[in-house]
Amino acid sequence: MPEVEAPGAGWFSALSPGSVDGGAVITYSDGALVSSGARIVDAIDALPSGAPTAPRESWLTDGVPLLHRGEASIVPLASIPDPGSGDLLAGANDLWMAVRTTADHTRGRGLELDLDDPADPYAQELRRTGARRATWWGRAEQALVLVVYGAPLPAPISSIAAHIVPLEWLDVDAPPKRRTRVVSDLAWTWRDAVAVPQDADSVREGAVLAADGPSLVAAVETFAARGTVRSGWLAPEITLLAGAGAGAGAGAGAGDAAVVPLAWRSASLDRDTLPAQQLDERAHRLREAVARAFTDRCGEPEGVVPHADAPYWRVGGLCAALVSEPSRERGPARSSLVLVPVPHDAGASGPAAAIARALARGAAEWTWADIIAAAQTDATVPRAAAHTTPHRDVRPTAGAATPDR
Repeated sequence: MPEVEAPGAGWFSALSPGSVDGGAVITYSDGALVSSGARIVDAIDALPSGAPTAPRESWLTDGVPLLHRGEASIVPLASIPDPGSGDLLAGANDLWMAVRTTADHTRGRGLELDLDDPADPYAQELRRTGARRATWWGRAEQALVLVVYGAPLPAPISSIAAHIVPLEWLDVDAPPKRRTRVVSDLAWTWRDAVAVPQDADSVREGAVLAADGPSLVAAVETFAARGTVRSGWLAPEITLLAGAGAGAGAGAGAGDAAVVPLAWRSASLDRDTLPAQQLDERAHRLREAVARAFTDRCGEPEGVVPHADAPYWRVGGLCAALVSEPSRERGPARSSLVLVPVPHDAGASGPAAAIARALARGAAEWTWADIIAAAQTDATVPRAAAHTTPHRDVRPTAGAATPDR
């Protein structure tokens, strides 16, 4: 399966609020393939052995969350709440097969786990949480388990996940005492996956906002035509902080600046560490995607804000400036899209001066905690459209019972 870098690779529509009810396949974003089963298996193989060092949610790789459950970790792969979603079923089947094929190649042929074994606590926990099939591969001290959830056949599947668990949970040659050990609570939902980008650790460390370039441009155009807006959701995937320096819940009038936070890296995260470098790379890719999307839609930047090195584009009665604040000795690294009302008859220096004034008033001086507070304050979050994978011909392997082969 080919691997394609998606525009705005810092965020993926599989993790939008609408995917909780509409369903998603983790490797797709707005119809584009942004990851693959091979990449996911490679990332799992690169994980250190043993239990997670801290019981928190994190990222396995770009756009793929990792949920920690005691000694186990869970990689959500697909959610199909509507059994009639043929495209979702086909996409889930593709991903299931890609993970299985890659694991067979790198780890040897997978083994089926007997979920009806009353003496196996891991099998019983899988059954309790709705699993109907599990295939596993051992490697070093860990096992990769590809789990299919849903009612018994011929009912369609409801979700797919990969588990990373201690090998002794599955090793048939392990001592009998393995059969009596207590396994972790392995319950999870797609809502858990959607919550990862704005979990508590994103405040302490950093994250990349839920936005891609084309969606952001479309949302800004709508905002430019709408006028007044409150802090909260600019669009289902895009958070807005209204008013320069305004807190959550504050309203913005026609003369106020607003900011769309794009990326954040906390000052507490050492920029020489791998997590910091990964955040910076994702933020860089998102900024490039946003700049490309604005240029495609609005033409070349109208200018650059002096001292901030921020290109800006005219969008209706607004100017949108792409502002990147590198990490200082004691400060965070931030990327923002600052939206400033500018009359069409403003002189050549008008837009740059207006944006500079907004920046001087602190329009781009936000924290990731502000984003979470704004999203929680807004009671009227727009409902996202159900995510679907690209249309394709329905094949026998993508029927109602897939991916049970």
